[in-house]
Amino acid sequence: MPKSGRLAALALVVLIWSLGLSSIGRGAQQWDFHTYYHAARAHAGGINPYDTEALERHARTRIQLPFVYPPPALAFFRLFSFADYPDAVRIYFFAKLLTLAGMALLLSLVVLEERRPEFFFLFSALAFNGAVFLDLRSGNPSLFEQAVLWGAFAFYLRGRLGLFCLGVLVAASVKLQPLVFLGLLAFHPSRHRWRWLAGAIAAFAAFQAASWLLAPELTRSFWQGLWGVNSGIVFHERGIINPSSYAFLEDVWELIRANGGPAAGPSLRTAVYAAAAAAVAAATLRALARPGRPRTAADLREGVFLFCCAYALIAPRFKDYTYVLLLAPAFHLVREAKPSSFALLFVLFSLSTGLPGIPEHRIFFSFLWSYYPLALAAFSWALYLRRCAP
Repeated sequence: MPKSGRLAALALVVLIWSLGLSSIGRGAQQWDFHTYYHAARAHAGGINPYDTEALERHARTRIQLPFVYPPPALAFFRLFSFADYPDAVRIYFFAKLLTLAGMALLLSLVVLEERRPEFFFLFSALAFNGAVFLDLRSGNPSLFEQAVLWGAFAFYLRGRLGLFCLGVLVAASVKLQPLVFLGLLAFHPSRHRWRWLAGAIAAFAAFQAASWLLAPELTRSFWQGLWGVNSGIVFHERGIINPSSYAFLEDVWELIRANGGPAAGPSLRTAVYAAAAAAVAAATLRALARPGRPRTAADLREGVFLFCCAYALIAPRFKDYTYVLLLAPAFHLVREAKPSSFALLFVLFSLSTGLPGIPEHRIFFSFLWSYYPLALAAFSWALYLRRCAP
């Protein structure tokens, strides 16, 4: 590519990031971190961080969101609680920027082996409704989690399965869901894969047992509140802020009922979602485990990408910022497309309902547009299924 084109791409990246970061600096942002900061401080003061009322009394401010992460996560958030809140927010935000920069380099140079990383940076700034900016704005630790996960995937691709397991377990210590990525071990050509899988599961169980022994009250509070809090979030967060398959199906049922159709009970709705998730899982596993499937580095990479897309479709709660997980898989599809399809795919993945700093077009907030990121995830999954299946 001509040097002028690469410079233009870099200039566009700088412009988009300037708009996005300037908007994040305005208004009330980092709302998730507000809870984590006060939870860490309350825990240091002997207060149960899972008791929202006690947390508010200790913080002397309203806590909009409950603390829902396992007790070990408090040690991470304690790293930012030594400063006053305004300074802690800046430190936390700067740490996320550094993490994002490191993850972008890891994905482009190591995972994707991209020779023109500026186009991946541009793609990452736009794709999936500006998921990167949404993560930075929310203050959620998802970016730290995904950086650790992609580091683990890089080790997986290079056969360093012990470090892969360690990375997945570290990611799962803050949010439990990443534990499912240990399933990738079943499709690695290493003859020691089952040993590593058993060892990782045993290590996770031991870690949970240690949490019970060292902090029984905190651990009990976490598990008691986990289902109540998360089920409420899963059932009520739908649409553009949580474009997951479960939320999509719930909105479909609501549309059917609102237009005179029959009302579906909870059992039927859950059964339909479970059947759809099982179909995605079965097709994915069949593609990854097909007999005679080669196990080259490129093949393993596409297997990881397929697994990530399937995870996005199956997870009952998959927030807008969580789509950062699909940046590398989606870019790989765009990059591998025929020249005649490259521009079309790039635009399809880059369409957005409005990035921070760019006015939102309310007309696009229709039912289907709210789930556009989910449609892109399904599209990516189908393409990878075709590439990996017999």
